[in-house]
Amino acid sequence: MHQDDERYARDADWDEPRPRRRGVFGRAFSLLKLALFLAPTALFAASYLVTDCGSRAGAGLGQLFKAGACARGEILNGALSLPTDLAALRRAMN
Repeated sequence: MHQDDERYARDADWDEPRPRRRGVFGRAFSLLKLALFLAPTALFAASYLVTDCGSRAGAGLGQLFKAGACARGEILNGALSLPTDLAALRRAMN
């Protein structure tokens, strides 16, 4: 096999047509899908950071959202303190 044959085999895919690039509407639609996918996560994070879990006053749907945000906070705090609790338990067992 000559060197020219190798070069031709390596560059043979240049003859194939390139795939079509996405247009402006395709890119905008992709960004819209990404925003809709990430919106619930952003809302949960914002509610966790803004909610005051100390006061229990309120009623209705707002109280439900507040209770959910406070419960997520408690779960997160419990998960983050788990290594410390397990280390204390291991020290007590030894």
